[in-house]
Amino acid sequence: MSVDQPNKPDVKDNQQNAESQKDTVERLPLFVRTWLKNPPLLPGESRSDLVEIFGSYELTHAGKAKTNAEYWMVCRATTLTLEIMRYERMKVAIMRLKERPAVESMLRKTHPGAAMADAAAGVQAMCHLDADKYYADPKQKEKSSKDFESAGFGPHAVEGEAFILSLPSLATLESMIASKEKRLRNISIDLEARYLTRAKNRPSS
Repeated sequence: MSVDQPNKPDVKDNQQNAESQKDTVERLPLFVRTWLKNPPLLPGESRSDLVEIFGSYELTHAGKAKTNAEYWMVCRATTLTLEIMRYERMKVAIMRLKERPAVESMLRKTHPGAAMADAAAGVQAMCHLDADKYYADPKQKEKSSKDFESAGFGPHAVEGEAFILSLPSLATLESMIASKEKRLRNISIDLEARYLTRAKNRPSS
């Protein structure tokens, strides 16, 4: 009884694929090759994601980039897409960043001494320490959450407070995203129009 052997990669095929990829890269304009070698990425961002996004603009249903101007637009579209994705991640990061200040704010609002005019500094210091306990002790967190709810702030008080504290930064990010989306839309329309025009003008065989 023969046992099927796992398929081994064909060395010749691998070499041909590598050579094909190399040829493809070498056909790119020099500024694109330089840009792809040192892409505008922050720590934690993926170069493979950038390359995939680049490819999605370089080759579409309408055609493929050919000229330096088109490749420049592909690079710009890729950068704008990455920046929009980055800003969307920053919105979540800002909300998380504001969670601790939101907890301290809720602890101050529900502290028995909150209404005392001369106790503000002391209450703030105590609530800072209570926030440490809120994160260190699950039971303390549960108790504080119940206190917030009992005071009339609802079951999602911390999330709501964090959102309120985040609003100025979120508004700025939304404005930046809208600006970049507009620029990306204009570049995409121009790029698609170029591809389609070339396809229409291509001699039929």
